[in-house]
Amino acid sequence: MKLSVVMPVRNEAAGIVTALAPLQPLRGELELILVDGGSSDDTVNLAAPLVDQLIQSAPGRATQMNAGAAPAKGDWLLFLHADTRLPDGFIDLLPKPGSPHRWGRFDVRLSPSSPLLAVVAWMMNRRSRLTAVCTGDQAIFVERRLFNELGGYAPIALMEDIELSKRLRRHGRPLCLSERLTTSSRRWQQNGTLRTIALMWQLRLRYWLGQIPVIWPGATALLVVNSDRLSAGTTAPRTRIYAEKQNADLHHKKAPLPDNNDRTGEHFAGVQVTATTCPASEKQPCNLNPPFCHC
Repeated sequence: MKLSVVMPVRNEAAGIVTALAPLQPLRGELELILVDGGSSDDTVNLAAPLVDQLIQSAPGRATQMNAGAAPAKGDWLLFLHADTRLPDGFIDLLPKPGSPHRWGRFDVRLSPSSPLLAVVAWMMNRRSRLTAVCTGDQAIFVERRLFNELGGYAPIALMEDIELSKRLRRHGRPLCLSERLTTSSRRWQQNGTLRTIALMWQLRLRYWLGQIPVIWPGATALLVVNSDRLSAGTTAPRTRIYAEKQNADLHHKKAPLPDNNDRTGEHFAGVQVTATTCPASEKQPCNLNPPFCHC
């Protein structure tokens, strides 16, 4: 089995050598692909001699991981965050030819840890076993052929791992390895553990409500699916896409468009855009070039 490890990075100069060093003895057994999303520090120069392919991409974890998967030569893909360390002997833990499992993940350990963070890690591992929904912190691995069949990660700015898991589990439950990888707890430390947990559940709630940030150049948007939630092969008959007002000075200003083409009828991560209107708070309907409203 040939494995391709895809690592999306942006401004990781401080830790990129440490992240790539444990994988160096395995070069030859695996293909190491690093995808830089526009770093302004020395990430690229430091990483270049330590990887097999170095790809420049637009920023955004989903975009970067798709860019890295495209030229991969391995039969399997493993998506690895720069702040995550895989367990020793991880290659031998992956599914063998003939295995019924076509995708999976590792248990996670947060480091530095604390009693509360140990509970968080336990809940992450337990939840993914129960729901067959995995997170990027658990180093999702997937058969490359299946990943390509599904069209890769959806072009969304957040929850791309959750969305992919929901599509993957239709093809079988994941192999949930009990061997633990180690991932950094820096975001919990920086923002506070309880505050970070609250934020993550808020984002999950928005996701389940169908409000998903979509990646387009020059703007952040919300894809609001009014009927069926985002899923591959699903046509949502009442779909609204509109520019998110992140700052007060954006109110009532025209959102930038990626191009001059009407996007109605196209598919975005499996959802067909069949109708585009302004948010309910806006009185005027869209009349210019979806997917963004000009209100």
